[in-house]
Amino acid sequence: MLAIFLTMTTVGGFSYQTTPIFHRTKRVPSAPDGYKPFWKEEVDTITAKSPKDAAFSRYLRARIIALQRSYYAEGGQSFRTHDWAGEIKVGATLIAASPDIVSVELGSDSYLAGTPHPNTDLDPNIIWSRRLQRPLKQSDVFAVAPDRTLRRLAVSRYSNRDALDQQKLKEGIPLNWSRATIGSKGITWSFGSYYLGGYGSGGKTTLSWSDLKPYLKRNLPFDKSTIRDVPIR
Repeated sequence: MLAIFLTMTTVGGFSYQTTPIFHRTKRVPSAPDGYKPFWKEEVDTITAKSPKDAAFSRYLRARIIALQRSYYAEGGQSFRTHDWAGEIKVGATLIAASPDIVSVELGSDSYLAGTPHPNTDLDPNIIWSRRLQRPLKQSDVFAVAPDRTLRRLAVSRYSNRDALDQQKLKEGIPLNWSRATIGSKGITWSFGSYYLGGYGSGGKTTLSWSDLKPYLKRNLPFDKSTIRDVPIR
C-alpha cells in the first residue's frame, strides 16, 4: 500500500498542503518499441488549512479536475479509454500569498511515448481574494487596462526573449489577466509552449509595482507589503 505524506506549509499567513486527487497507472495496448505499455496520471491540488479558505480549496479543486478532463476531451477520451503509453501531470503551483490573496499557477505536463518532447499547457491562473472570497478580476486591480506601452515593456522583460518572434509582437506581449499571478515584486504573466512562438518560446515576464503604478487602482483589494513569494527550490 502506497503511503502519501502530506506536509503543511505556510507562506504569507496562508497554510496549505498539496493533496492528491488521482495518482493512478494502467496498462495500455499501444506503446512504441522500447517503451513500457503504461499510462500514468498524477493530478494534485492545493488544500488550505483554515476553514476560512474552504471556498478557495473547493474552487481550485474543481478547476484542476476540469483541466484534467479537458486534456482527455480533446481526443474524445478519458483515463479509462486512453490507449497510448505516456503520462500526464496536472496541478497547481502556489506563487505567492498574503492575508489578502492567494496567487496560483495552474498547468499540465503531458508526454506520449515516442513523441519528440512533452507538451506543457497553462490553464488560466487564479488570484484568489481572501477578503472577497472569490477570484480577483482585472477590473479589481487595474484602473487603466494594459496598453501598447506596457505590452512592449513586457517584451523587454521576457525571460526567454530570444525565442520570441519579434515580428509577431510589434504590439507587445498580450497581457491577458488569465495569464497573471501576483507576487511581492509585481505582476507576472506566464506563457506555455507555442503561445508566443514555437515549442521553446515558453517563459514569463514580470512588471514591477513601479512599472504598473500608472495603471493600478489607488485602493487595491490587497496590501502589497504583506505579499510573500514561495521560495524557489
